[in-house]
Amino acid sequence: MGASLDTPARCPLCNELTRDPVILKCNHRFCQRCLGDLWSISPNGPYHCPEWRCKTVYQTLPFDRPLSSTSSRWAPPRKDDSQSFFSPLKYCSKGAPLTLPLTCFGLFAFYFKGKSGNGEQNPSDPSLRRPSLTSRLLGKRKASTSVSEQPETKRSTEESPRERSNDTETPTTSFSDKTRSPMKSADSDSFPGVSTPGKGKSPVAKLPAAAPGFPRHVGFSLGLDNTNAAPVPCHYCPKTRCQSAVKTCLVCGASMCTEHLRPHLDSPVFRNHTLVPPMEDFSPWRCQEHQEINRIYCRQCGVCVCTVCTVIGSHRDHVCISIREAERELRENLKDEIQQLQEAEQEVKNRVTELSEKKETCNVVLSEARAGVQQQYQAIREALEQEEQLALQCVTKEEHKVLGGLEEKLCNLRSSLQTIQKGLHTLEGLADAKGDKRIQDQLFIMEYNKVAQHNMGSFVDHFKAPEEVDRARLKCLQSWTEKRLDTVVIIMPGKHRDLYRLLYGISPFLDADTAHPKLQLSDNNRAVTYSEAQQAYTDHEARFSSFPQVLAPSPLEEGSWYWEVNVSMDEGRWKVGLCEGQIERKGQKDNSRLGFNSYSWCLACDRKKVEALHNKVAVPVDGDGLTRVGVFLDFEEGVLSFFNVTPGGSLALMHSYKHRFTNPLYPALSVSKTHLAICDLFES
Repeated sequence: MGASLDTPARCPLCNELTRDPVILKCNHRFCQRCLGDLWSISPNGPYHCPEWRCKTVYQTLPFDRPLSSTSSRWAPPRKDDSQSFFSPLKYCSKGAPLTLPLTCFGLFAFYFKGKSGNGEQNPSDPSLRRPSLTSRLLGKRKASTSVSEQPETKRSTEESPRERSNDTETPTTSFSDKTRSPMKSADSDSFPGVSTPGKGKSPVAKLPAAAPGFPRHVGFSLGLDNTNAAPVPCHYCPKTRCQSAVKTCLVCGASMCTEHLRPHLDSPVFRNHTLVPPMEDFSPWRCQEHQEINRIYCRQCGVCVCTVCTVIGSHRDHVCISIREAERELRENLKDEIQQLQEAEQEVKNRVTELSEKKETCNVVLSEARAGVQQQYQAIREALEQEEQLALQCVTKEEHKVLGGLEEKLCNLRSSLQTIQKGLHTLEGLADAKGDKRIQDQLFIMEYNKVAQHNMGSFVDHFKAPEEVDRARLKCLQSWTEKRLDTVVIIMPGKHRDLYRLLYGISPFLDADTAHPKLQLSDNNRAVTYSEAQQAYTDHEARFSSFPQVLAPSPLEEGSWYWEVNVSMDEGRWKVGLCEGQIERKGQKDNSRLGFNSYSWCLACDRKKVEALHNKVAVPVDGDGLTRVGVFLDFEEGVLSFFNVTPGGSLALMHSYKHRFTNPLYPALSVSKTHLAICDLFES
């Protein structure tokens, strides 16, 4: 098989003139590329000489001396291999391990091969000039009977050498030769090899031809990523010198190393055995119920099944087709699905753009609103500061008027006090002097007259009482500031409705599916009127059947909520309140009446008599002038309050419940011979 040195320089693997020839130590000569393709499946050895009768085995790369001085390294990939769908072989220096990365296709997992015309091939076809990779991989020997010598009937059911070459390629084999000379099938519907695209076009992956019933080899990724997995051991090697497997046979259920893989590649007995990259788990390829290879596609279930499943298994009566046909149908649907996904992608992009623009618009509006509020309150603060200064000036003026004259009087009195104390000290000295210290008569008279000349009583007689503080003026000032506080600041609970309306206000709708048949809802589902005539409502399990009540469609959970209801103080009866969703809808028992159970609260009016009602306990409240009821619910604080909303906008607390609310609550109304309407709190 190997070319000796005295024979023409023709590589027996490719049957062409040797390119960058390499001579082994056993004196057999091959192309570097052909030998590299052959040994790439076992990068760490051992390496068998491809010669038929040669039994030489090399543990390391056995390259001795190339005939060409320019081929110290293996030849780089040919230029036309750049269009191949697979990565080219990475050539290494002598002694380096061989690696060949494989591009993953992610194609359909299983394929069938049908007839390719009559099986005839053109001997002049350039694709047939080179022998198949089956002849090159692992040193395959010459077939006992060539394809051209076989009968026509047998050739119609077996692979051509070129077709089988497409199937016997391994994940570590270079595919540059195949893509350079693709096989041309006689049948346009059969699956040819990997086609080489034209200039400016992307490569298109075609299904490799295979033996009837199942693919011979799967040389591309099928979603089984073993990059980081541990090597799969060969099932035929003894444990003492177990080699890593390079292929797994799905029919035999065994993984094989390079040496034990030879029979599967050489013998026609194993022609229909499917070889895949080495794996531990066979479940994706086998039927879990019958442990047979999946050869059929169930169209109804959309899964691959074995033939037993279609005969006696769970897919017996299902519409089943071949995997090859299923792959073809799925590929036809693939374009539509891609188009749908592209349309969905574009729609999502448009939606994202729309929402992004809306977000920017909302941010601008909110920023302007925030800036406007801050500006208004800044102006309010400045106005309040100026007003505060004016109010303080009133107090300061009163201070100057009262305390200004009082300070002057205090200074005069302190001066008079010092004079009085000095004269008193002098007189006490004259009165207490004795003996030699006693002053003579004339001198005594002189000192006495000096002190007596000052009118001691004038200091007190001329003193005027200080002015009193004008308390009336200050009282008026206090009243005025309190009025200003009520006008400017709204922070006291129960003071004004605007606080509740702006922070917690909602305008709930009414659910027509819960309305009693005698309750007529308005077009906007916010007003309800009692009617003696039955409404044309459909039967619904949530509808009240006995009591004229109606609920809101959505419950209130967490946080604080406030809404208002317009009421009428006529001869009718009404209830405004809340209830849990567990309130009964059918029957005439108390568990379906607002205020007559532990899970409902309401403000009730019966012939102008108003009372708060919960769990059959009624508390009378003042309902004078009641035209609008405000309801405030605070889950965190556990507070439910009913207010009388006055025409001026202030709130008067009517009754408040303190309860730990654990379940969502529904706004509820009850109407009998009157009408109620939920207010739009932000209606202009």
